Formats: sequence, structure tokens, C-alpha cells
Amino acid sequence: GRALMVALARKTLIHEWRRYLPASLAVAFSGVLLLVQLALVFGIFDGAAVYINASRGQIWAGYPGTQSIDSGRSIPRDAEMHLLADPQVAQVEPFQWVNGDWRGRRALGSVSVFVSGVDTAPDALAFARVIPPTLRALLNEPGAIIVDRADLPKLGIRVGQSGILNGFRVRLVG
Repeated sequence: GRALMVALARKTLIHEWRRYLPASLAVAFSGVLLLVQLALVFGIFDGAAVYINASRGQIWAGYPGTQSIDSGRSIPRDAEMHLLADPQVAQVEPFQWVNGDWRGRRALGSVSVFVSGVDTAPDALAFARVIPPTLRALLNEPGAIIVDRADLPKLGIRVGQSGILNGFRVRLVG
């Protein structure tokens, strides 16, 4: 019964392989496309979560109803006192996040960037896993900025050089 059916199916596939090859390739290619889509989705999620994954903060407080960090609104400064009233909260740190306009060399024109304002204290929470205390200390210099290495070619700047960010002259320190 069943063994005979499997043997017949195998013989048919071997004999008629030219007929089934395009369908097999199409199914295999669609599987590859699904894997590419899955990788893109994970990349998008990872890009959106970089602020949280690179920081040591355990709880993030935001404006009520905020769905995403890029669509958040400011919260009142007294929210810090409400958070510190909880005995399990050891440290509260504001996080500033705005869109910016970068102007470097004239040949590149302007570039839209995301600007993250972080605390410069050595034990700061924001980006604690990617900004060491020594680099954080360099941000105490007026007009100092740090940029992700991957974005340096896009911005056309190297460490020690200056650019214009939202109309203010800034200097790349790391």
C-alpha cells in the first residue's frame, strides 16, 4: 500500500524531473524571500530598540499613550520625583531625543539625523553599554558630540573636525 505509493511517487519525480524543477525552484526561492523579509523585520526592530538595548535602565517612563520612542512627547520634570518615590527605583535620568539637521562639508549638503541627549556622569544609564565613561567625559566640553562610527562617512566628518548641527557649531570628539 503506502510503500508502493512512495516508490511510485519517487519514480515519477525521477522520470519527470524537468517538469517539476521550475515549481521546486519557485518554492525554494519563495522560502529565501521569506527569510529575507524576516531578517528585515528583525533589523527594523533592532534599530528601534537600540536606545533600550544599549542602556542600563530597567524602566522607561514616557508620556501616556506613547507607542514608540520616536513619537514621544516631553513629560513634566516632577515625574522624576514620582519615580524616585518608589523604593525600588535607584536612579532616574532624563533622555532627550530630537530630530536634527547636520551640515558638514558643502559637497554633502544637509543630512537628517537623530540627536540623543545623554547624561555625562560616569554612572549614567543611557547608552551605558556603548559609551564608556572616558568618552562620556569628553561630552562635557561645550559643543562636543559623539557619532556612531557607521555614520561617519554619511556625515563626512572625522574625530576632531567640526560641523553644524541645528544651526550650532559642534566638534566631533568620538
